[in-house]
Amino acid sequence: MRKMMRLLLVLVACQVLLIPFVQAAETTKTNETKQGGAVAKKYPPYPDVWDWVIPYPERATQYVQTDFQANGDVRISYKLKSKALKKQEEDFPEGGSYGATFFGRQSVRPREDIKSYHLAHSRDRFVTLASGNVLKSVRRFKTTNGCFDRLDDFFVLEDGQGKTISRTNLYYVLNKPQRFTVYEPCYDGVDFTYQVEAVPAILVPLEDGTFLVVDGEHGLVIRFDEQFKTKSSLLNQRVFVLDSSSPPFGDPKGYGSREEGNRDWQRLEDDLYRHLMDVKGGR
Repeated sequence: MRKMMRLLLVLVACQVLLIPFVQAAETTKTNETKQGGAVAKKYPPYPDVWDWVIPYPERATQYVQTDFQANGDVRISYKLKSKALKKQEEDFPEGGSYGATFFGRQSVRPREDIKSYHLAHSRDRFVTLASGNVLKSVRRFKTTNGCFDRLDDFFVLEDGQGKTISRTNLYYVLNKPQRFTVYEPCYDGVDFTYQVEAVPAILVPLEDGTFLVVDGEHGLVIRFDEQFKTKSSLLNQRVFVLDSSSPPFGDPKGYGSREEGNRDWQRLEDDLYRHLMDVKGGR
């Protein structure tokens, strides 16, 4: 009988100790939901997060898609190439689909229908920011038909009346030079190597006036403000911001022209690369 009484006392004591933990868990769950069971909005305010890089960048593909979650975070759904890096995987990646949140830094279930970011976000190249200004991701030529187009993308910030406030280039430096074989009808001169590309980005406006640049080509997402300022550790290391009105790279007339058939892409790429390395080195 005494043993049974002791057992009962132990069970009662354990129940008393567990009550605060159960109440705390229920409180946390309640704080994360609104009436009706909907997820409560957590963002904004946004944490001090300014970039996201795809795991295994060498396996990145153009299949990157973003959407807002109920809590205000941004989900990034993406596909990877397989470890074998087969040639056909540019269009049909075989490495699986994945999902992550930008601010929460959590792995989540990806979208089931991940499309090429060019198709999925074709309308997101023109976005209205919290200030009312309009930011545009622009390409100099809509189609190049095999011509060199790796430096054709830039950004234009306009006010509500369409007046240009600024023009900005965002450049990405590759790990190693790539060779480009010219297509004769393009008048791109002779074959050359390049190591710098302009970022062809999709834009995601945030409620605090900042925005995300989604670069599916290089597998990264960077957060900027309207002045293209960022706290990303990629800045001036892998990604570089230049005022596109600054010669000679914003308007490379000193490097010949396609119209005259004397565009010197090799000299332009070499000079641009050296300039960015000077920026990286603080010179």
